[in-house]
Amino acid sequence: MKKRKFTLFRALLLLGIFCTAFGNADAQTTMQAGDIAFTGYNCNNSGALPNQVSFVILRTGGISSGTQLHLTDNGFNKESQALQVANGEGDILITFNTALPQFTEVYVKASANGLAIDACTYKNSSGVFVSTNITASVQSGEFILSQAGDQVFAFQGSLATPTFISGIHMNSEVVGALSQPASTAAGWDVTANANGATGWSTSQSRSAIPNALVNGTTAIMVVTAPGTANAEKDNATFNCSAAVGSSAADLRSKLNNVTNWTSQDVLPYTVPTNCTYIVSAPPSVTGHPSNATTCAGSGATFQVVASNATGYQWQVLIPGGGSYSDIINSTTYAGATTATLTLSNITAGMNGYSYRCVVSGNVTPNATSNAATLTVTAPGTWLGAVSTAWSNTANWSCGVLPTATIDITISSTAVRMPLVDIAGAICNNLTLGAGATLAFSGSANALEVKGNFTNSGTFDPSLGKLILSGAAQSVPAVNYKDLQITGGNSKTLSGATAINGVLTLTNGLLVLGSNNLTVNATGSIAGGTSAAFIVTNGTGSLTQNNIGTGGRAGTVIFPVGSDVSSFTRAALSNSGTADNFTIKVSQGVFNSYTGTTGSGAITQDYVNKTWFINEGTAGGSNVNLTLEWNGLDQLSGFNGNNCQIAHFNGTTWVSTGTPGFASGLDPYTISRSGLTQFSPFSVTSSAPLPLQLLSFTGKRNNSDVLLQWKATAEKSISTYELERSADSRVFTPVGSVAAQRQGTSEVHTYNYTDAGAFKQGDTWYYRLRIVHEDGSALYSRTLQLNGNAGAQDLVVYPNPVHGSVLNIRWNNATDETAALTVSDLMGRVQLKQTVQTTGYNMPVQLNTATLAPGTYLLRISSAVSGQTSTLRFTKR
Repeated sequence: MKKRKFTLFRALLLLGIFCTAFGNADAQTTMQAGDIAFTGYNCNNSGALPNQVSFVILRTGGISSGTQLHLTDNGFNKESQALQVANGEGDILITFNTALPQFTEVYVKASANGLAIDACTYKNSSGVFVSTNITASVQSGEFILSQAGDQVFAFQGSLATPTFISGIHMNSEVVGALSQPASTAAGWDVTANANGATGWSTSQSRSAIPNALVNGTTAIMVVTAPGTANAEKDNATFNCSAAVGSSAADLRSKLNNVTNWTSQDVLPYTVPTNCTYIVSAPPSVTGHPSNATTCAGSGATFQVVASNATGYQWQVLIPGGGSYSDIINSTTYAGATTATLTLSNITAGMNGYSYRCVVSGNVTPNATSNAATLTVTAPGTWLGAVSTAWSNTANWSCGVLPTATIDITISSTAVRMPLVDIAGAICNNLTLGAGATLAFSGSANALEVKGNFTNSGTFDPSLGKLILSGAAQSVPAVNYKDLQITGGNSKTLSGATAINGVLTLTNGLLVLGSNNLTVNATGSIAGGTSAAFIVTNGTGSLTQNNIGTGGRAGTVIFPVGSDVSSFTRAALSNSGTADNFTIKVSQGVFNSYTGTTGSGAITQDYVNKTWFINEGTAGGSNVNLTLEWNGLDQLSGFNGNNCQIAHFNGTTWVSTGTPGFASGLDPYTISRSGLTQFSPFSVTSSAPLPLQLLSFTGKRNNSDVLLQWKATAEKSISTYELERSADSRVFTPVGSVAAQRQGTSEVHTYNYTDAGAFKQGDTWYYRLRIVHEDGSALYSRTLQLNGNAGAQDLVVYPNPVHGSVLNIRWNNATDETAALTVSDLMGRVQLKQTVQTTGYNMPVQLNTATLAPGTYLLRISSAVSGQTSTLRFTKR
């Protein structure tokens, strides 16, 4: 008998001998019949058991690292279509821990007892058989090649479900006593499950050829006269003279042709053969690489299929790079010299790269594949693959929800159009293509766009909120529910736009240009400061609808300015019939107007702004109007102590109401009630004041505030009411003094003490409410007193200084001379100037044109009182 019983000792040796101790972490190559062919077989060395086999890899492209292959001497039963594993035959597992090219010969030798592996090697590129990066072990049974005839199968999978790759058969049977058929080259041994006329009973020596293999093509029976007596052989080797084929298929045919083998008993042959297996025809590409599309950060593969190939070299062409260059393995590329090129960690910059493979063979010329192009898809393309929900990552390219740095594109080719279904949707640039739509699924949902919004499709924000928070942005011309302007910089209307919900001005300018902005009856405006307002710098204007009785009650703010650096808002309330009001403010005031274009500039006694105010339906309105301006807007000769709103009646400017004192500390405001006719308006101080308020001063005396004012021409004045505020906006009465009303030229001095004021707060604002006999009233300018200040209260503006002028105002000024000294934070004097303070709190100007940007200290010394004050300001 050929084999011994399976023992516990054998089980302890199943690990065998490892040629190299490397793990199997790579994906293996799945082989098919004919991908290897046997080259040598020895089972008899003068009675000893060499247990040697060798084979050559014929698969085009070779095999990858991690590939596993089994060798077994179990026979195959034709009747049961299964390996006869019950006979205790051996199963060797070979693991290739390195990629091996086509035409590599592999050698395996089992121990004499078949329980372990004595050697496993392969022929490297230097022509030397080495044992590195390959392992082999006996998994089960005893791998002993019988001297009475045997076979070896190469397969992948398991003994129960093998995928046969190749086979070599050395046995031969003659016609049996029970008429069992003789062996044939086509079918090998005819086997059965039990003795009988149908075939030979299975044993360790007999085997049929599996259906998956064909003798002479993918397997070989090394018996020259099968079915005759003594035809079986113990040792065989392939003749190297036949190791050259015209193609891989031709070489495979030669390897499985018995006439190209030498065989005999008793003495073994040299195994492995160490032949040079080559193909004499030049290589040719039979399968070209395909274009690949992937996402940045992902991977891709390119594969080539070639015949007669012995080597591969992948090349890359970078757009604009001129010519192809060889690829070497790196963190980006793997398999640069194999049939499959693998790319990892792909970047957006690799978009458009072209790849090809140069295939070499044993003879020239080389073959070059067609080029394949890599397309790198960045996150941000709307696919609409599973739903309309913006929040579902499966609807976006690369499975990535857009972030503040991702540009997004929505095209009409998407399966479904998106609906913003979350409150935190955000992106950088947004491109809405022709035929595409973008809308919101609910009023609480919001989309923030930090870059450009290019709208060539249909954008419907009638539900939800659009937030524009980037640099210079274009505002799509649509009807909005809610729109928020933030992030600074200017946002420009691209066409007529309407607001049905809330327009929130947080930080940034909404520039109208030639387009109109309408806030409908259900809408409103929130915010509005010098850093966030609506710029009416062209023919466009701001309209707010339904203001008045039966509509929007109270004061409605129009946060407008004529340019990006001038915030000059207007406010109105309408006690008459509700109407739509339109306001546009322009730079300059003129003697005549054609539409909103003026001619004949006015150069003194006015605020240099024109507010064009119109009602939708003429008549029925009764408007209280407040206009606001900055100190720098005042023309020469303008007197804030004696100003009023003026209306251009189509021919000339007409002053409306009673002249009075502008309110505020810069910016300033003036109001007028009872307006029934509209456009244009400005502010003038050209009319005489019925009262001359010569001064209004205050100072601290311990915890009290001592207030004093001087007036003349007060014949029509009945009472002076003192009002106080903690925030300069909401004032409450604190006392009153009756007017003396004697003559028109006498100067009258009034005093009032606000006892204990500084026990209640550190800073107070005071103003006079000057009441006429008919009950009408006007206000003085506002006086600011600080709890830690002395006799003088100083204000500097604007701070920081953006131009070349710093305004300095004394809230309780007297006629005197003051010395101004500007020094840097190191104490070095940069500028000196002497100024004269006159009149009622009028500012003086310090020229800062020579100062470099930085922070400075302003020292102000009074020539009369000797008092010194120091303030800090910044030059931009």
